[in-house]
Amino acid sequence: MQSDFSTRKSALQKLSFIPKGSQPIEHSPIIQLDNISLGTPAQFIAYNLREKEVQEFCSRIQLPEPLVLLVEDSDVPNIVIGILGPDNYQRHDELEIVYGRRWRIEPNLSHSELLQTVLLACKVAVEHELRERVQVRGTTPFNAHQDHEIFSKLIKNNEIKNTENPIRPSDLVIDQRRIIIHKSEEISNNLKLINFEIPGKITGTLPFLQGEFNILVEGNEDRCLKIWDKLLLESKLWLHENLFLDDVAVFSRKYDTNMRIFYSLLHRNDTNLDSSEESIVERGLMNEAIDVMRAPVINSGKTNDSGMEYIRKINPTHGFWPFEKR
Repeated sequence: MQSDFSTRKSALQKLSFIPKGSQPIEHSPIIQLDNISLGTPAQFIAYNLREKEVQEFCSRIQLPEPLVLLVEDSDVPNIVIGILGPDNYQRHDELEIVYGRRWRIEPNLSHSELLQTVLLACKVAVEHELRERVQVRGTTPFNAHQDHEIFSKLIKNNEIKNTENPIRPSDLVIDQRRIIIHKSEEISNNLKLINFEIPGKITGTLPFLQGEFNILVEGNEDRCLKIWDKLLLESKLWLHENLFLDDVAVFSRKYDTNMRIFYSLLHRNDTNLDSSEESIVERGLMNEAIDVMRAPVINSGKTNDSGMEYIRKINPTHGFWPFEKR
């Protein structure tokens, strides 16, 4: 809906009554966890997380080496992921630590949303590191430090040229090890299966950069980009299998779709939960207040004016529009 600041004030007032930490709303349904333990589904819990509460929850998360999870105290807590590893440009045996970007933790995030933020922060940090581990002909073409403003201008001016010397997959050096192509097999008229290996011992600290991999290449697709896509996927799967909450890899693929359907019906269905009308109403009011507070407060300017022009095309009763300063 078109937002005025009185709506935001009312939402802020409602959320201000939530005590620090987490607390089930009144008449919430419960789930039997085992013979002695009960739990309240997250959608019926009010959260008010500060640095201490974020640290307490994050202490239950285990990350795979070489990742380090840190919580910074600021106006709101920030999640920061550190990565231990060798210097990617001045190689030596000693490890150093580098950091990913800060991830702002809003007070009313649920524990589940906080966990997913940690997972996303890890994915972005590992991708950044991975981009610096892929070399082609003495440079790192996928690194995250490219000046994209200049790249955009050069592309517009047709100043970026394709090399006349075709790049082969075997030109790739991953973590200081040149890949080996074991097989390149045509499996249909326009589809090729390529099997490649990152040989030898791991020289860095990313354990998924080892062993044999398969990619499918269609037509004249860039083989190097397909290998990059495969490594990026492997990094995400590695995190899914090796990030633990309370000693359980909750994002693991061994918990298949059927298991997740069972769990979704168990804890997301009000009928199955026998949720009370009071708890459903209170949950709706709480979620509405959180949605209001997530709508940004904005000044007029090139970016915001363009964004608002697009937003004004939708029905003003759907969702909460940004709060525009006058």
